[in-house]
Amino acid sequence: MANYIEYDMIKKISIKKQNCYFIIEEDFFLSNEIQKIILTQYKKETYHIIKIHIKLHVDWNMVYHEYQQTELFFKKKVLIITIDKNKCNHETIFHIKNIIQQKNKEIIFILHYINFSYKHDIIFFKNIIGSNQIIINCRYLNIKKTKLWIQKIILNMKINLTEDIIDLLSNFYEKNLLMLFKMLQVLKIINTNKNLTKKYIKNISVNHIQFNINHWIYELFSNHKLQAIKILNYFKKNKYKILYLLQAIKINLIYLIHMKLNYIDQNYFHKHQKKIIFFEKKLKYKIHIKHINYKKIYKIINFLQKIDIYYKTFHHQLLWEKLKILIIIF
Repeated sequence: MANYIEYDMIKKISIKKQNCYFIIEEDFFLSNEIQKIILTQYKKETYHIIKIHIKLHVDWNMVYHEYQQTELFFKKKVLIITIDKNKCNHETIFHIKNIIQQKNKEIIFILHYINFSYKHDIIFFKNIIGSNQIIINCRYLNIKKTKLWIQKIILNMKINLTEDIIDLLSNFYEKNLLMLFKMLQVLKIINTNKNLTKKYIKNISVNHIQFNINHWIYELFSNHKLQAIKILNYFKKNKYKILYLLQAIKINLIYLIHMKLNYIDQNYFHKHQKKIIFFEKKLKYKIHIKHINYKKIYKIINFLQKIDIYYKTFHHQLLWEKLKILIIIF
């Protein structure tokens, strides 16, 4: 079996130079860091970087051409092929194995697998990867490892955080290192002129997430379709968690139904008060929700059920397109 490396940001990773690397992505931030580490090793030479994303219809002749062609103006090139699990069929496996076996010494070959799990897809990797290649598994960090990661990052960024604050951040941003890193960048700026407390950071963290959702939910329920799509595109670009968006829609939709029935469940309201975003603007909500009748609510609920099925079957790339359709339905 190939050389297996569990990605650990606490320790300095030493990856030997070779022509073929396999990155298994659960956490986008970690896999991106691994690519940087690999590419840094070849910084002394001039490389032409080519990125190919495997989609439903792939021109494999073009891929072979890129793999075999010699560059005139570059010493070598790096070919990065990204494969989503949903797009990985027998044809894809056949061609990838073929390319690996050709062993072009002038090319650094990086295979980037999205939505794969080394544990659950081990048979797949045993069939496709040779014994002399490296697998780097970028799993989500648990809370304990997230705390250690924060300690390392704040040391480099020169931020003073107490143990309580580190505990708070590691719990709040578990499995979301990208957002955590952005939060630490914010704290670095604030840290220069303010003493950071647990309460202060908790407020920042909540507002940091809720502000974006508030904005999107308001535009969605106000029937501002273009603005809602723009914000959704921002979420997609920043690898935002779709689950948060789905939860916000459902909570506000249930409250809308209560309002239309002239019945407000006070227990429900108090439980979800912070998440019932749109209807805080009490003077305007009657105007905004007139366009959402019961027939439309029925369509929205039906479509949300379909999105839930996609979410559970890991078709995460398709979910962003489904959410755009949902905006149009609103």
